[in-house]
Amino acid sequence: MNLQYQLFALSYLWPAAAVSLAVAIIYYLASAHPKWWQRLLVASHGILLVLAALYAVAISLWSRGLPGAAAMFPFWIMIALFIVSLFYSLTQYRGQRAFVHFLLLLSLPSALWIWFIGTMTITGDWI
Repeated sequence: MNLQYQLFALSYLWPAAAVSLAVAIIYYLASAHPKWWQRLLVASHGILLVLAALYAVAISLWSRGLPGAAAMFPFWIMIALFIVSLFYSLTQYRGQRAFVHFLLLLSLPSALWIWFIGTMTITGDWI
């Protein structure tokens, strides 16, 4: 695989990653937590999705020669951490909950899209 393949995959992943990053930034800025690391924790769900998308694109250069689970394992971990972080944000966020938690509805389709396209990107097996 080469740079063209990575750009092809990135063209599918960037919209969902951009939505996830926007939601994370809004969570961070709207949080009423006094410490920056607490705000970062409640915003980490979006950051984890962006990292998962970037990982899928980056590892796609080398993932063809690796056993399936070897390249997928870090990707799966980031997606699982997204789910944990999502529940953490729902319980620990301080601020206007209704609007900001509504934004999590945008994160769910983004997460599914990043999981779907990221899996195809890493394995090189597109449907």
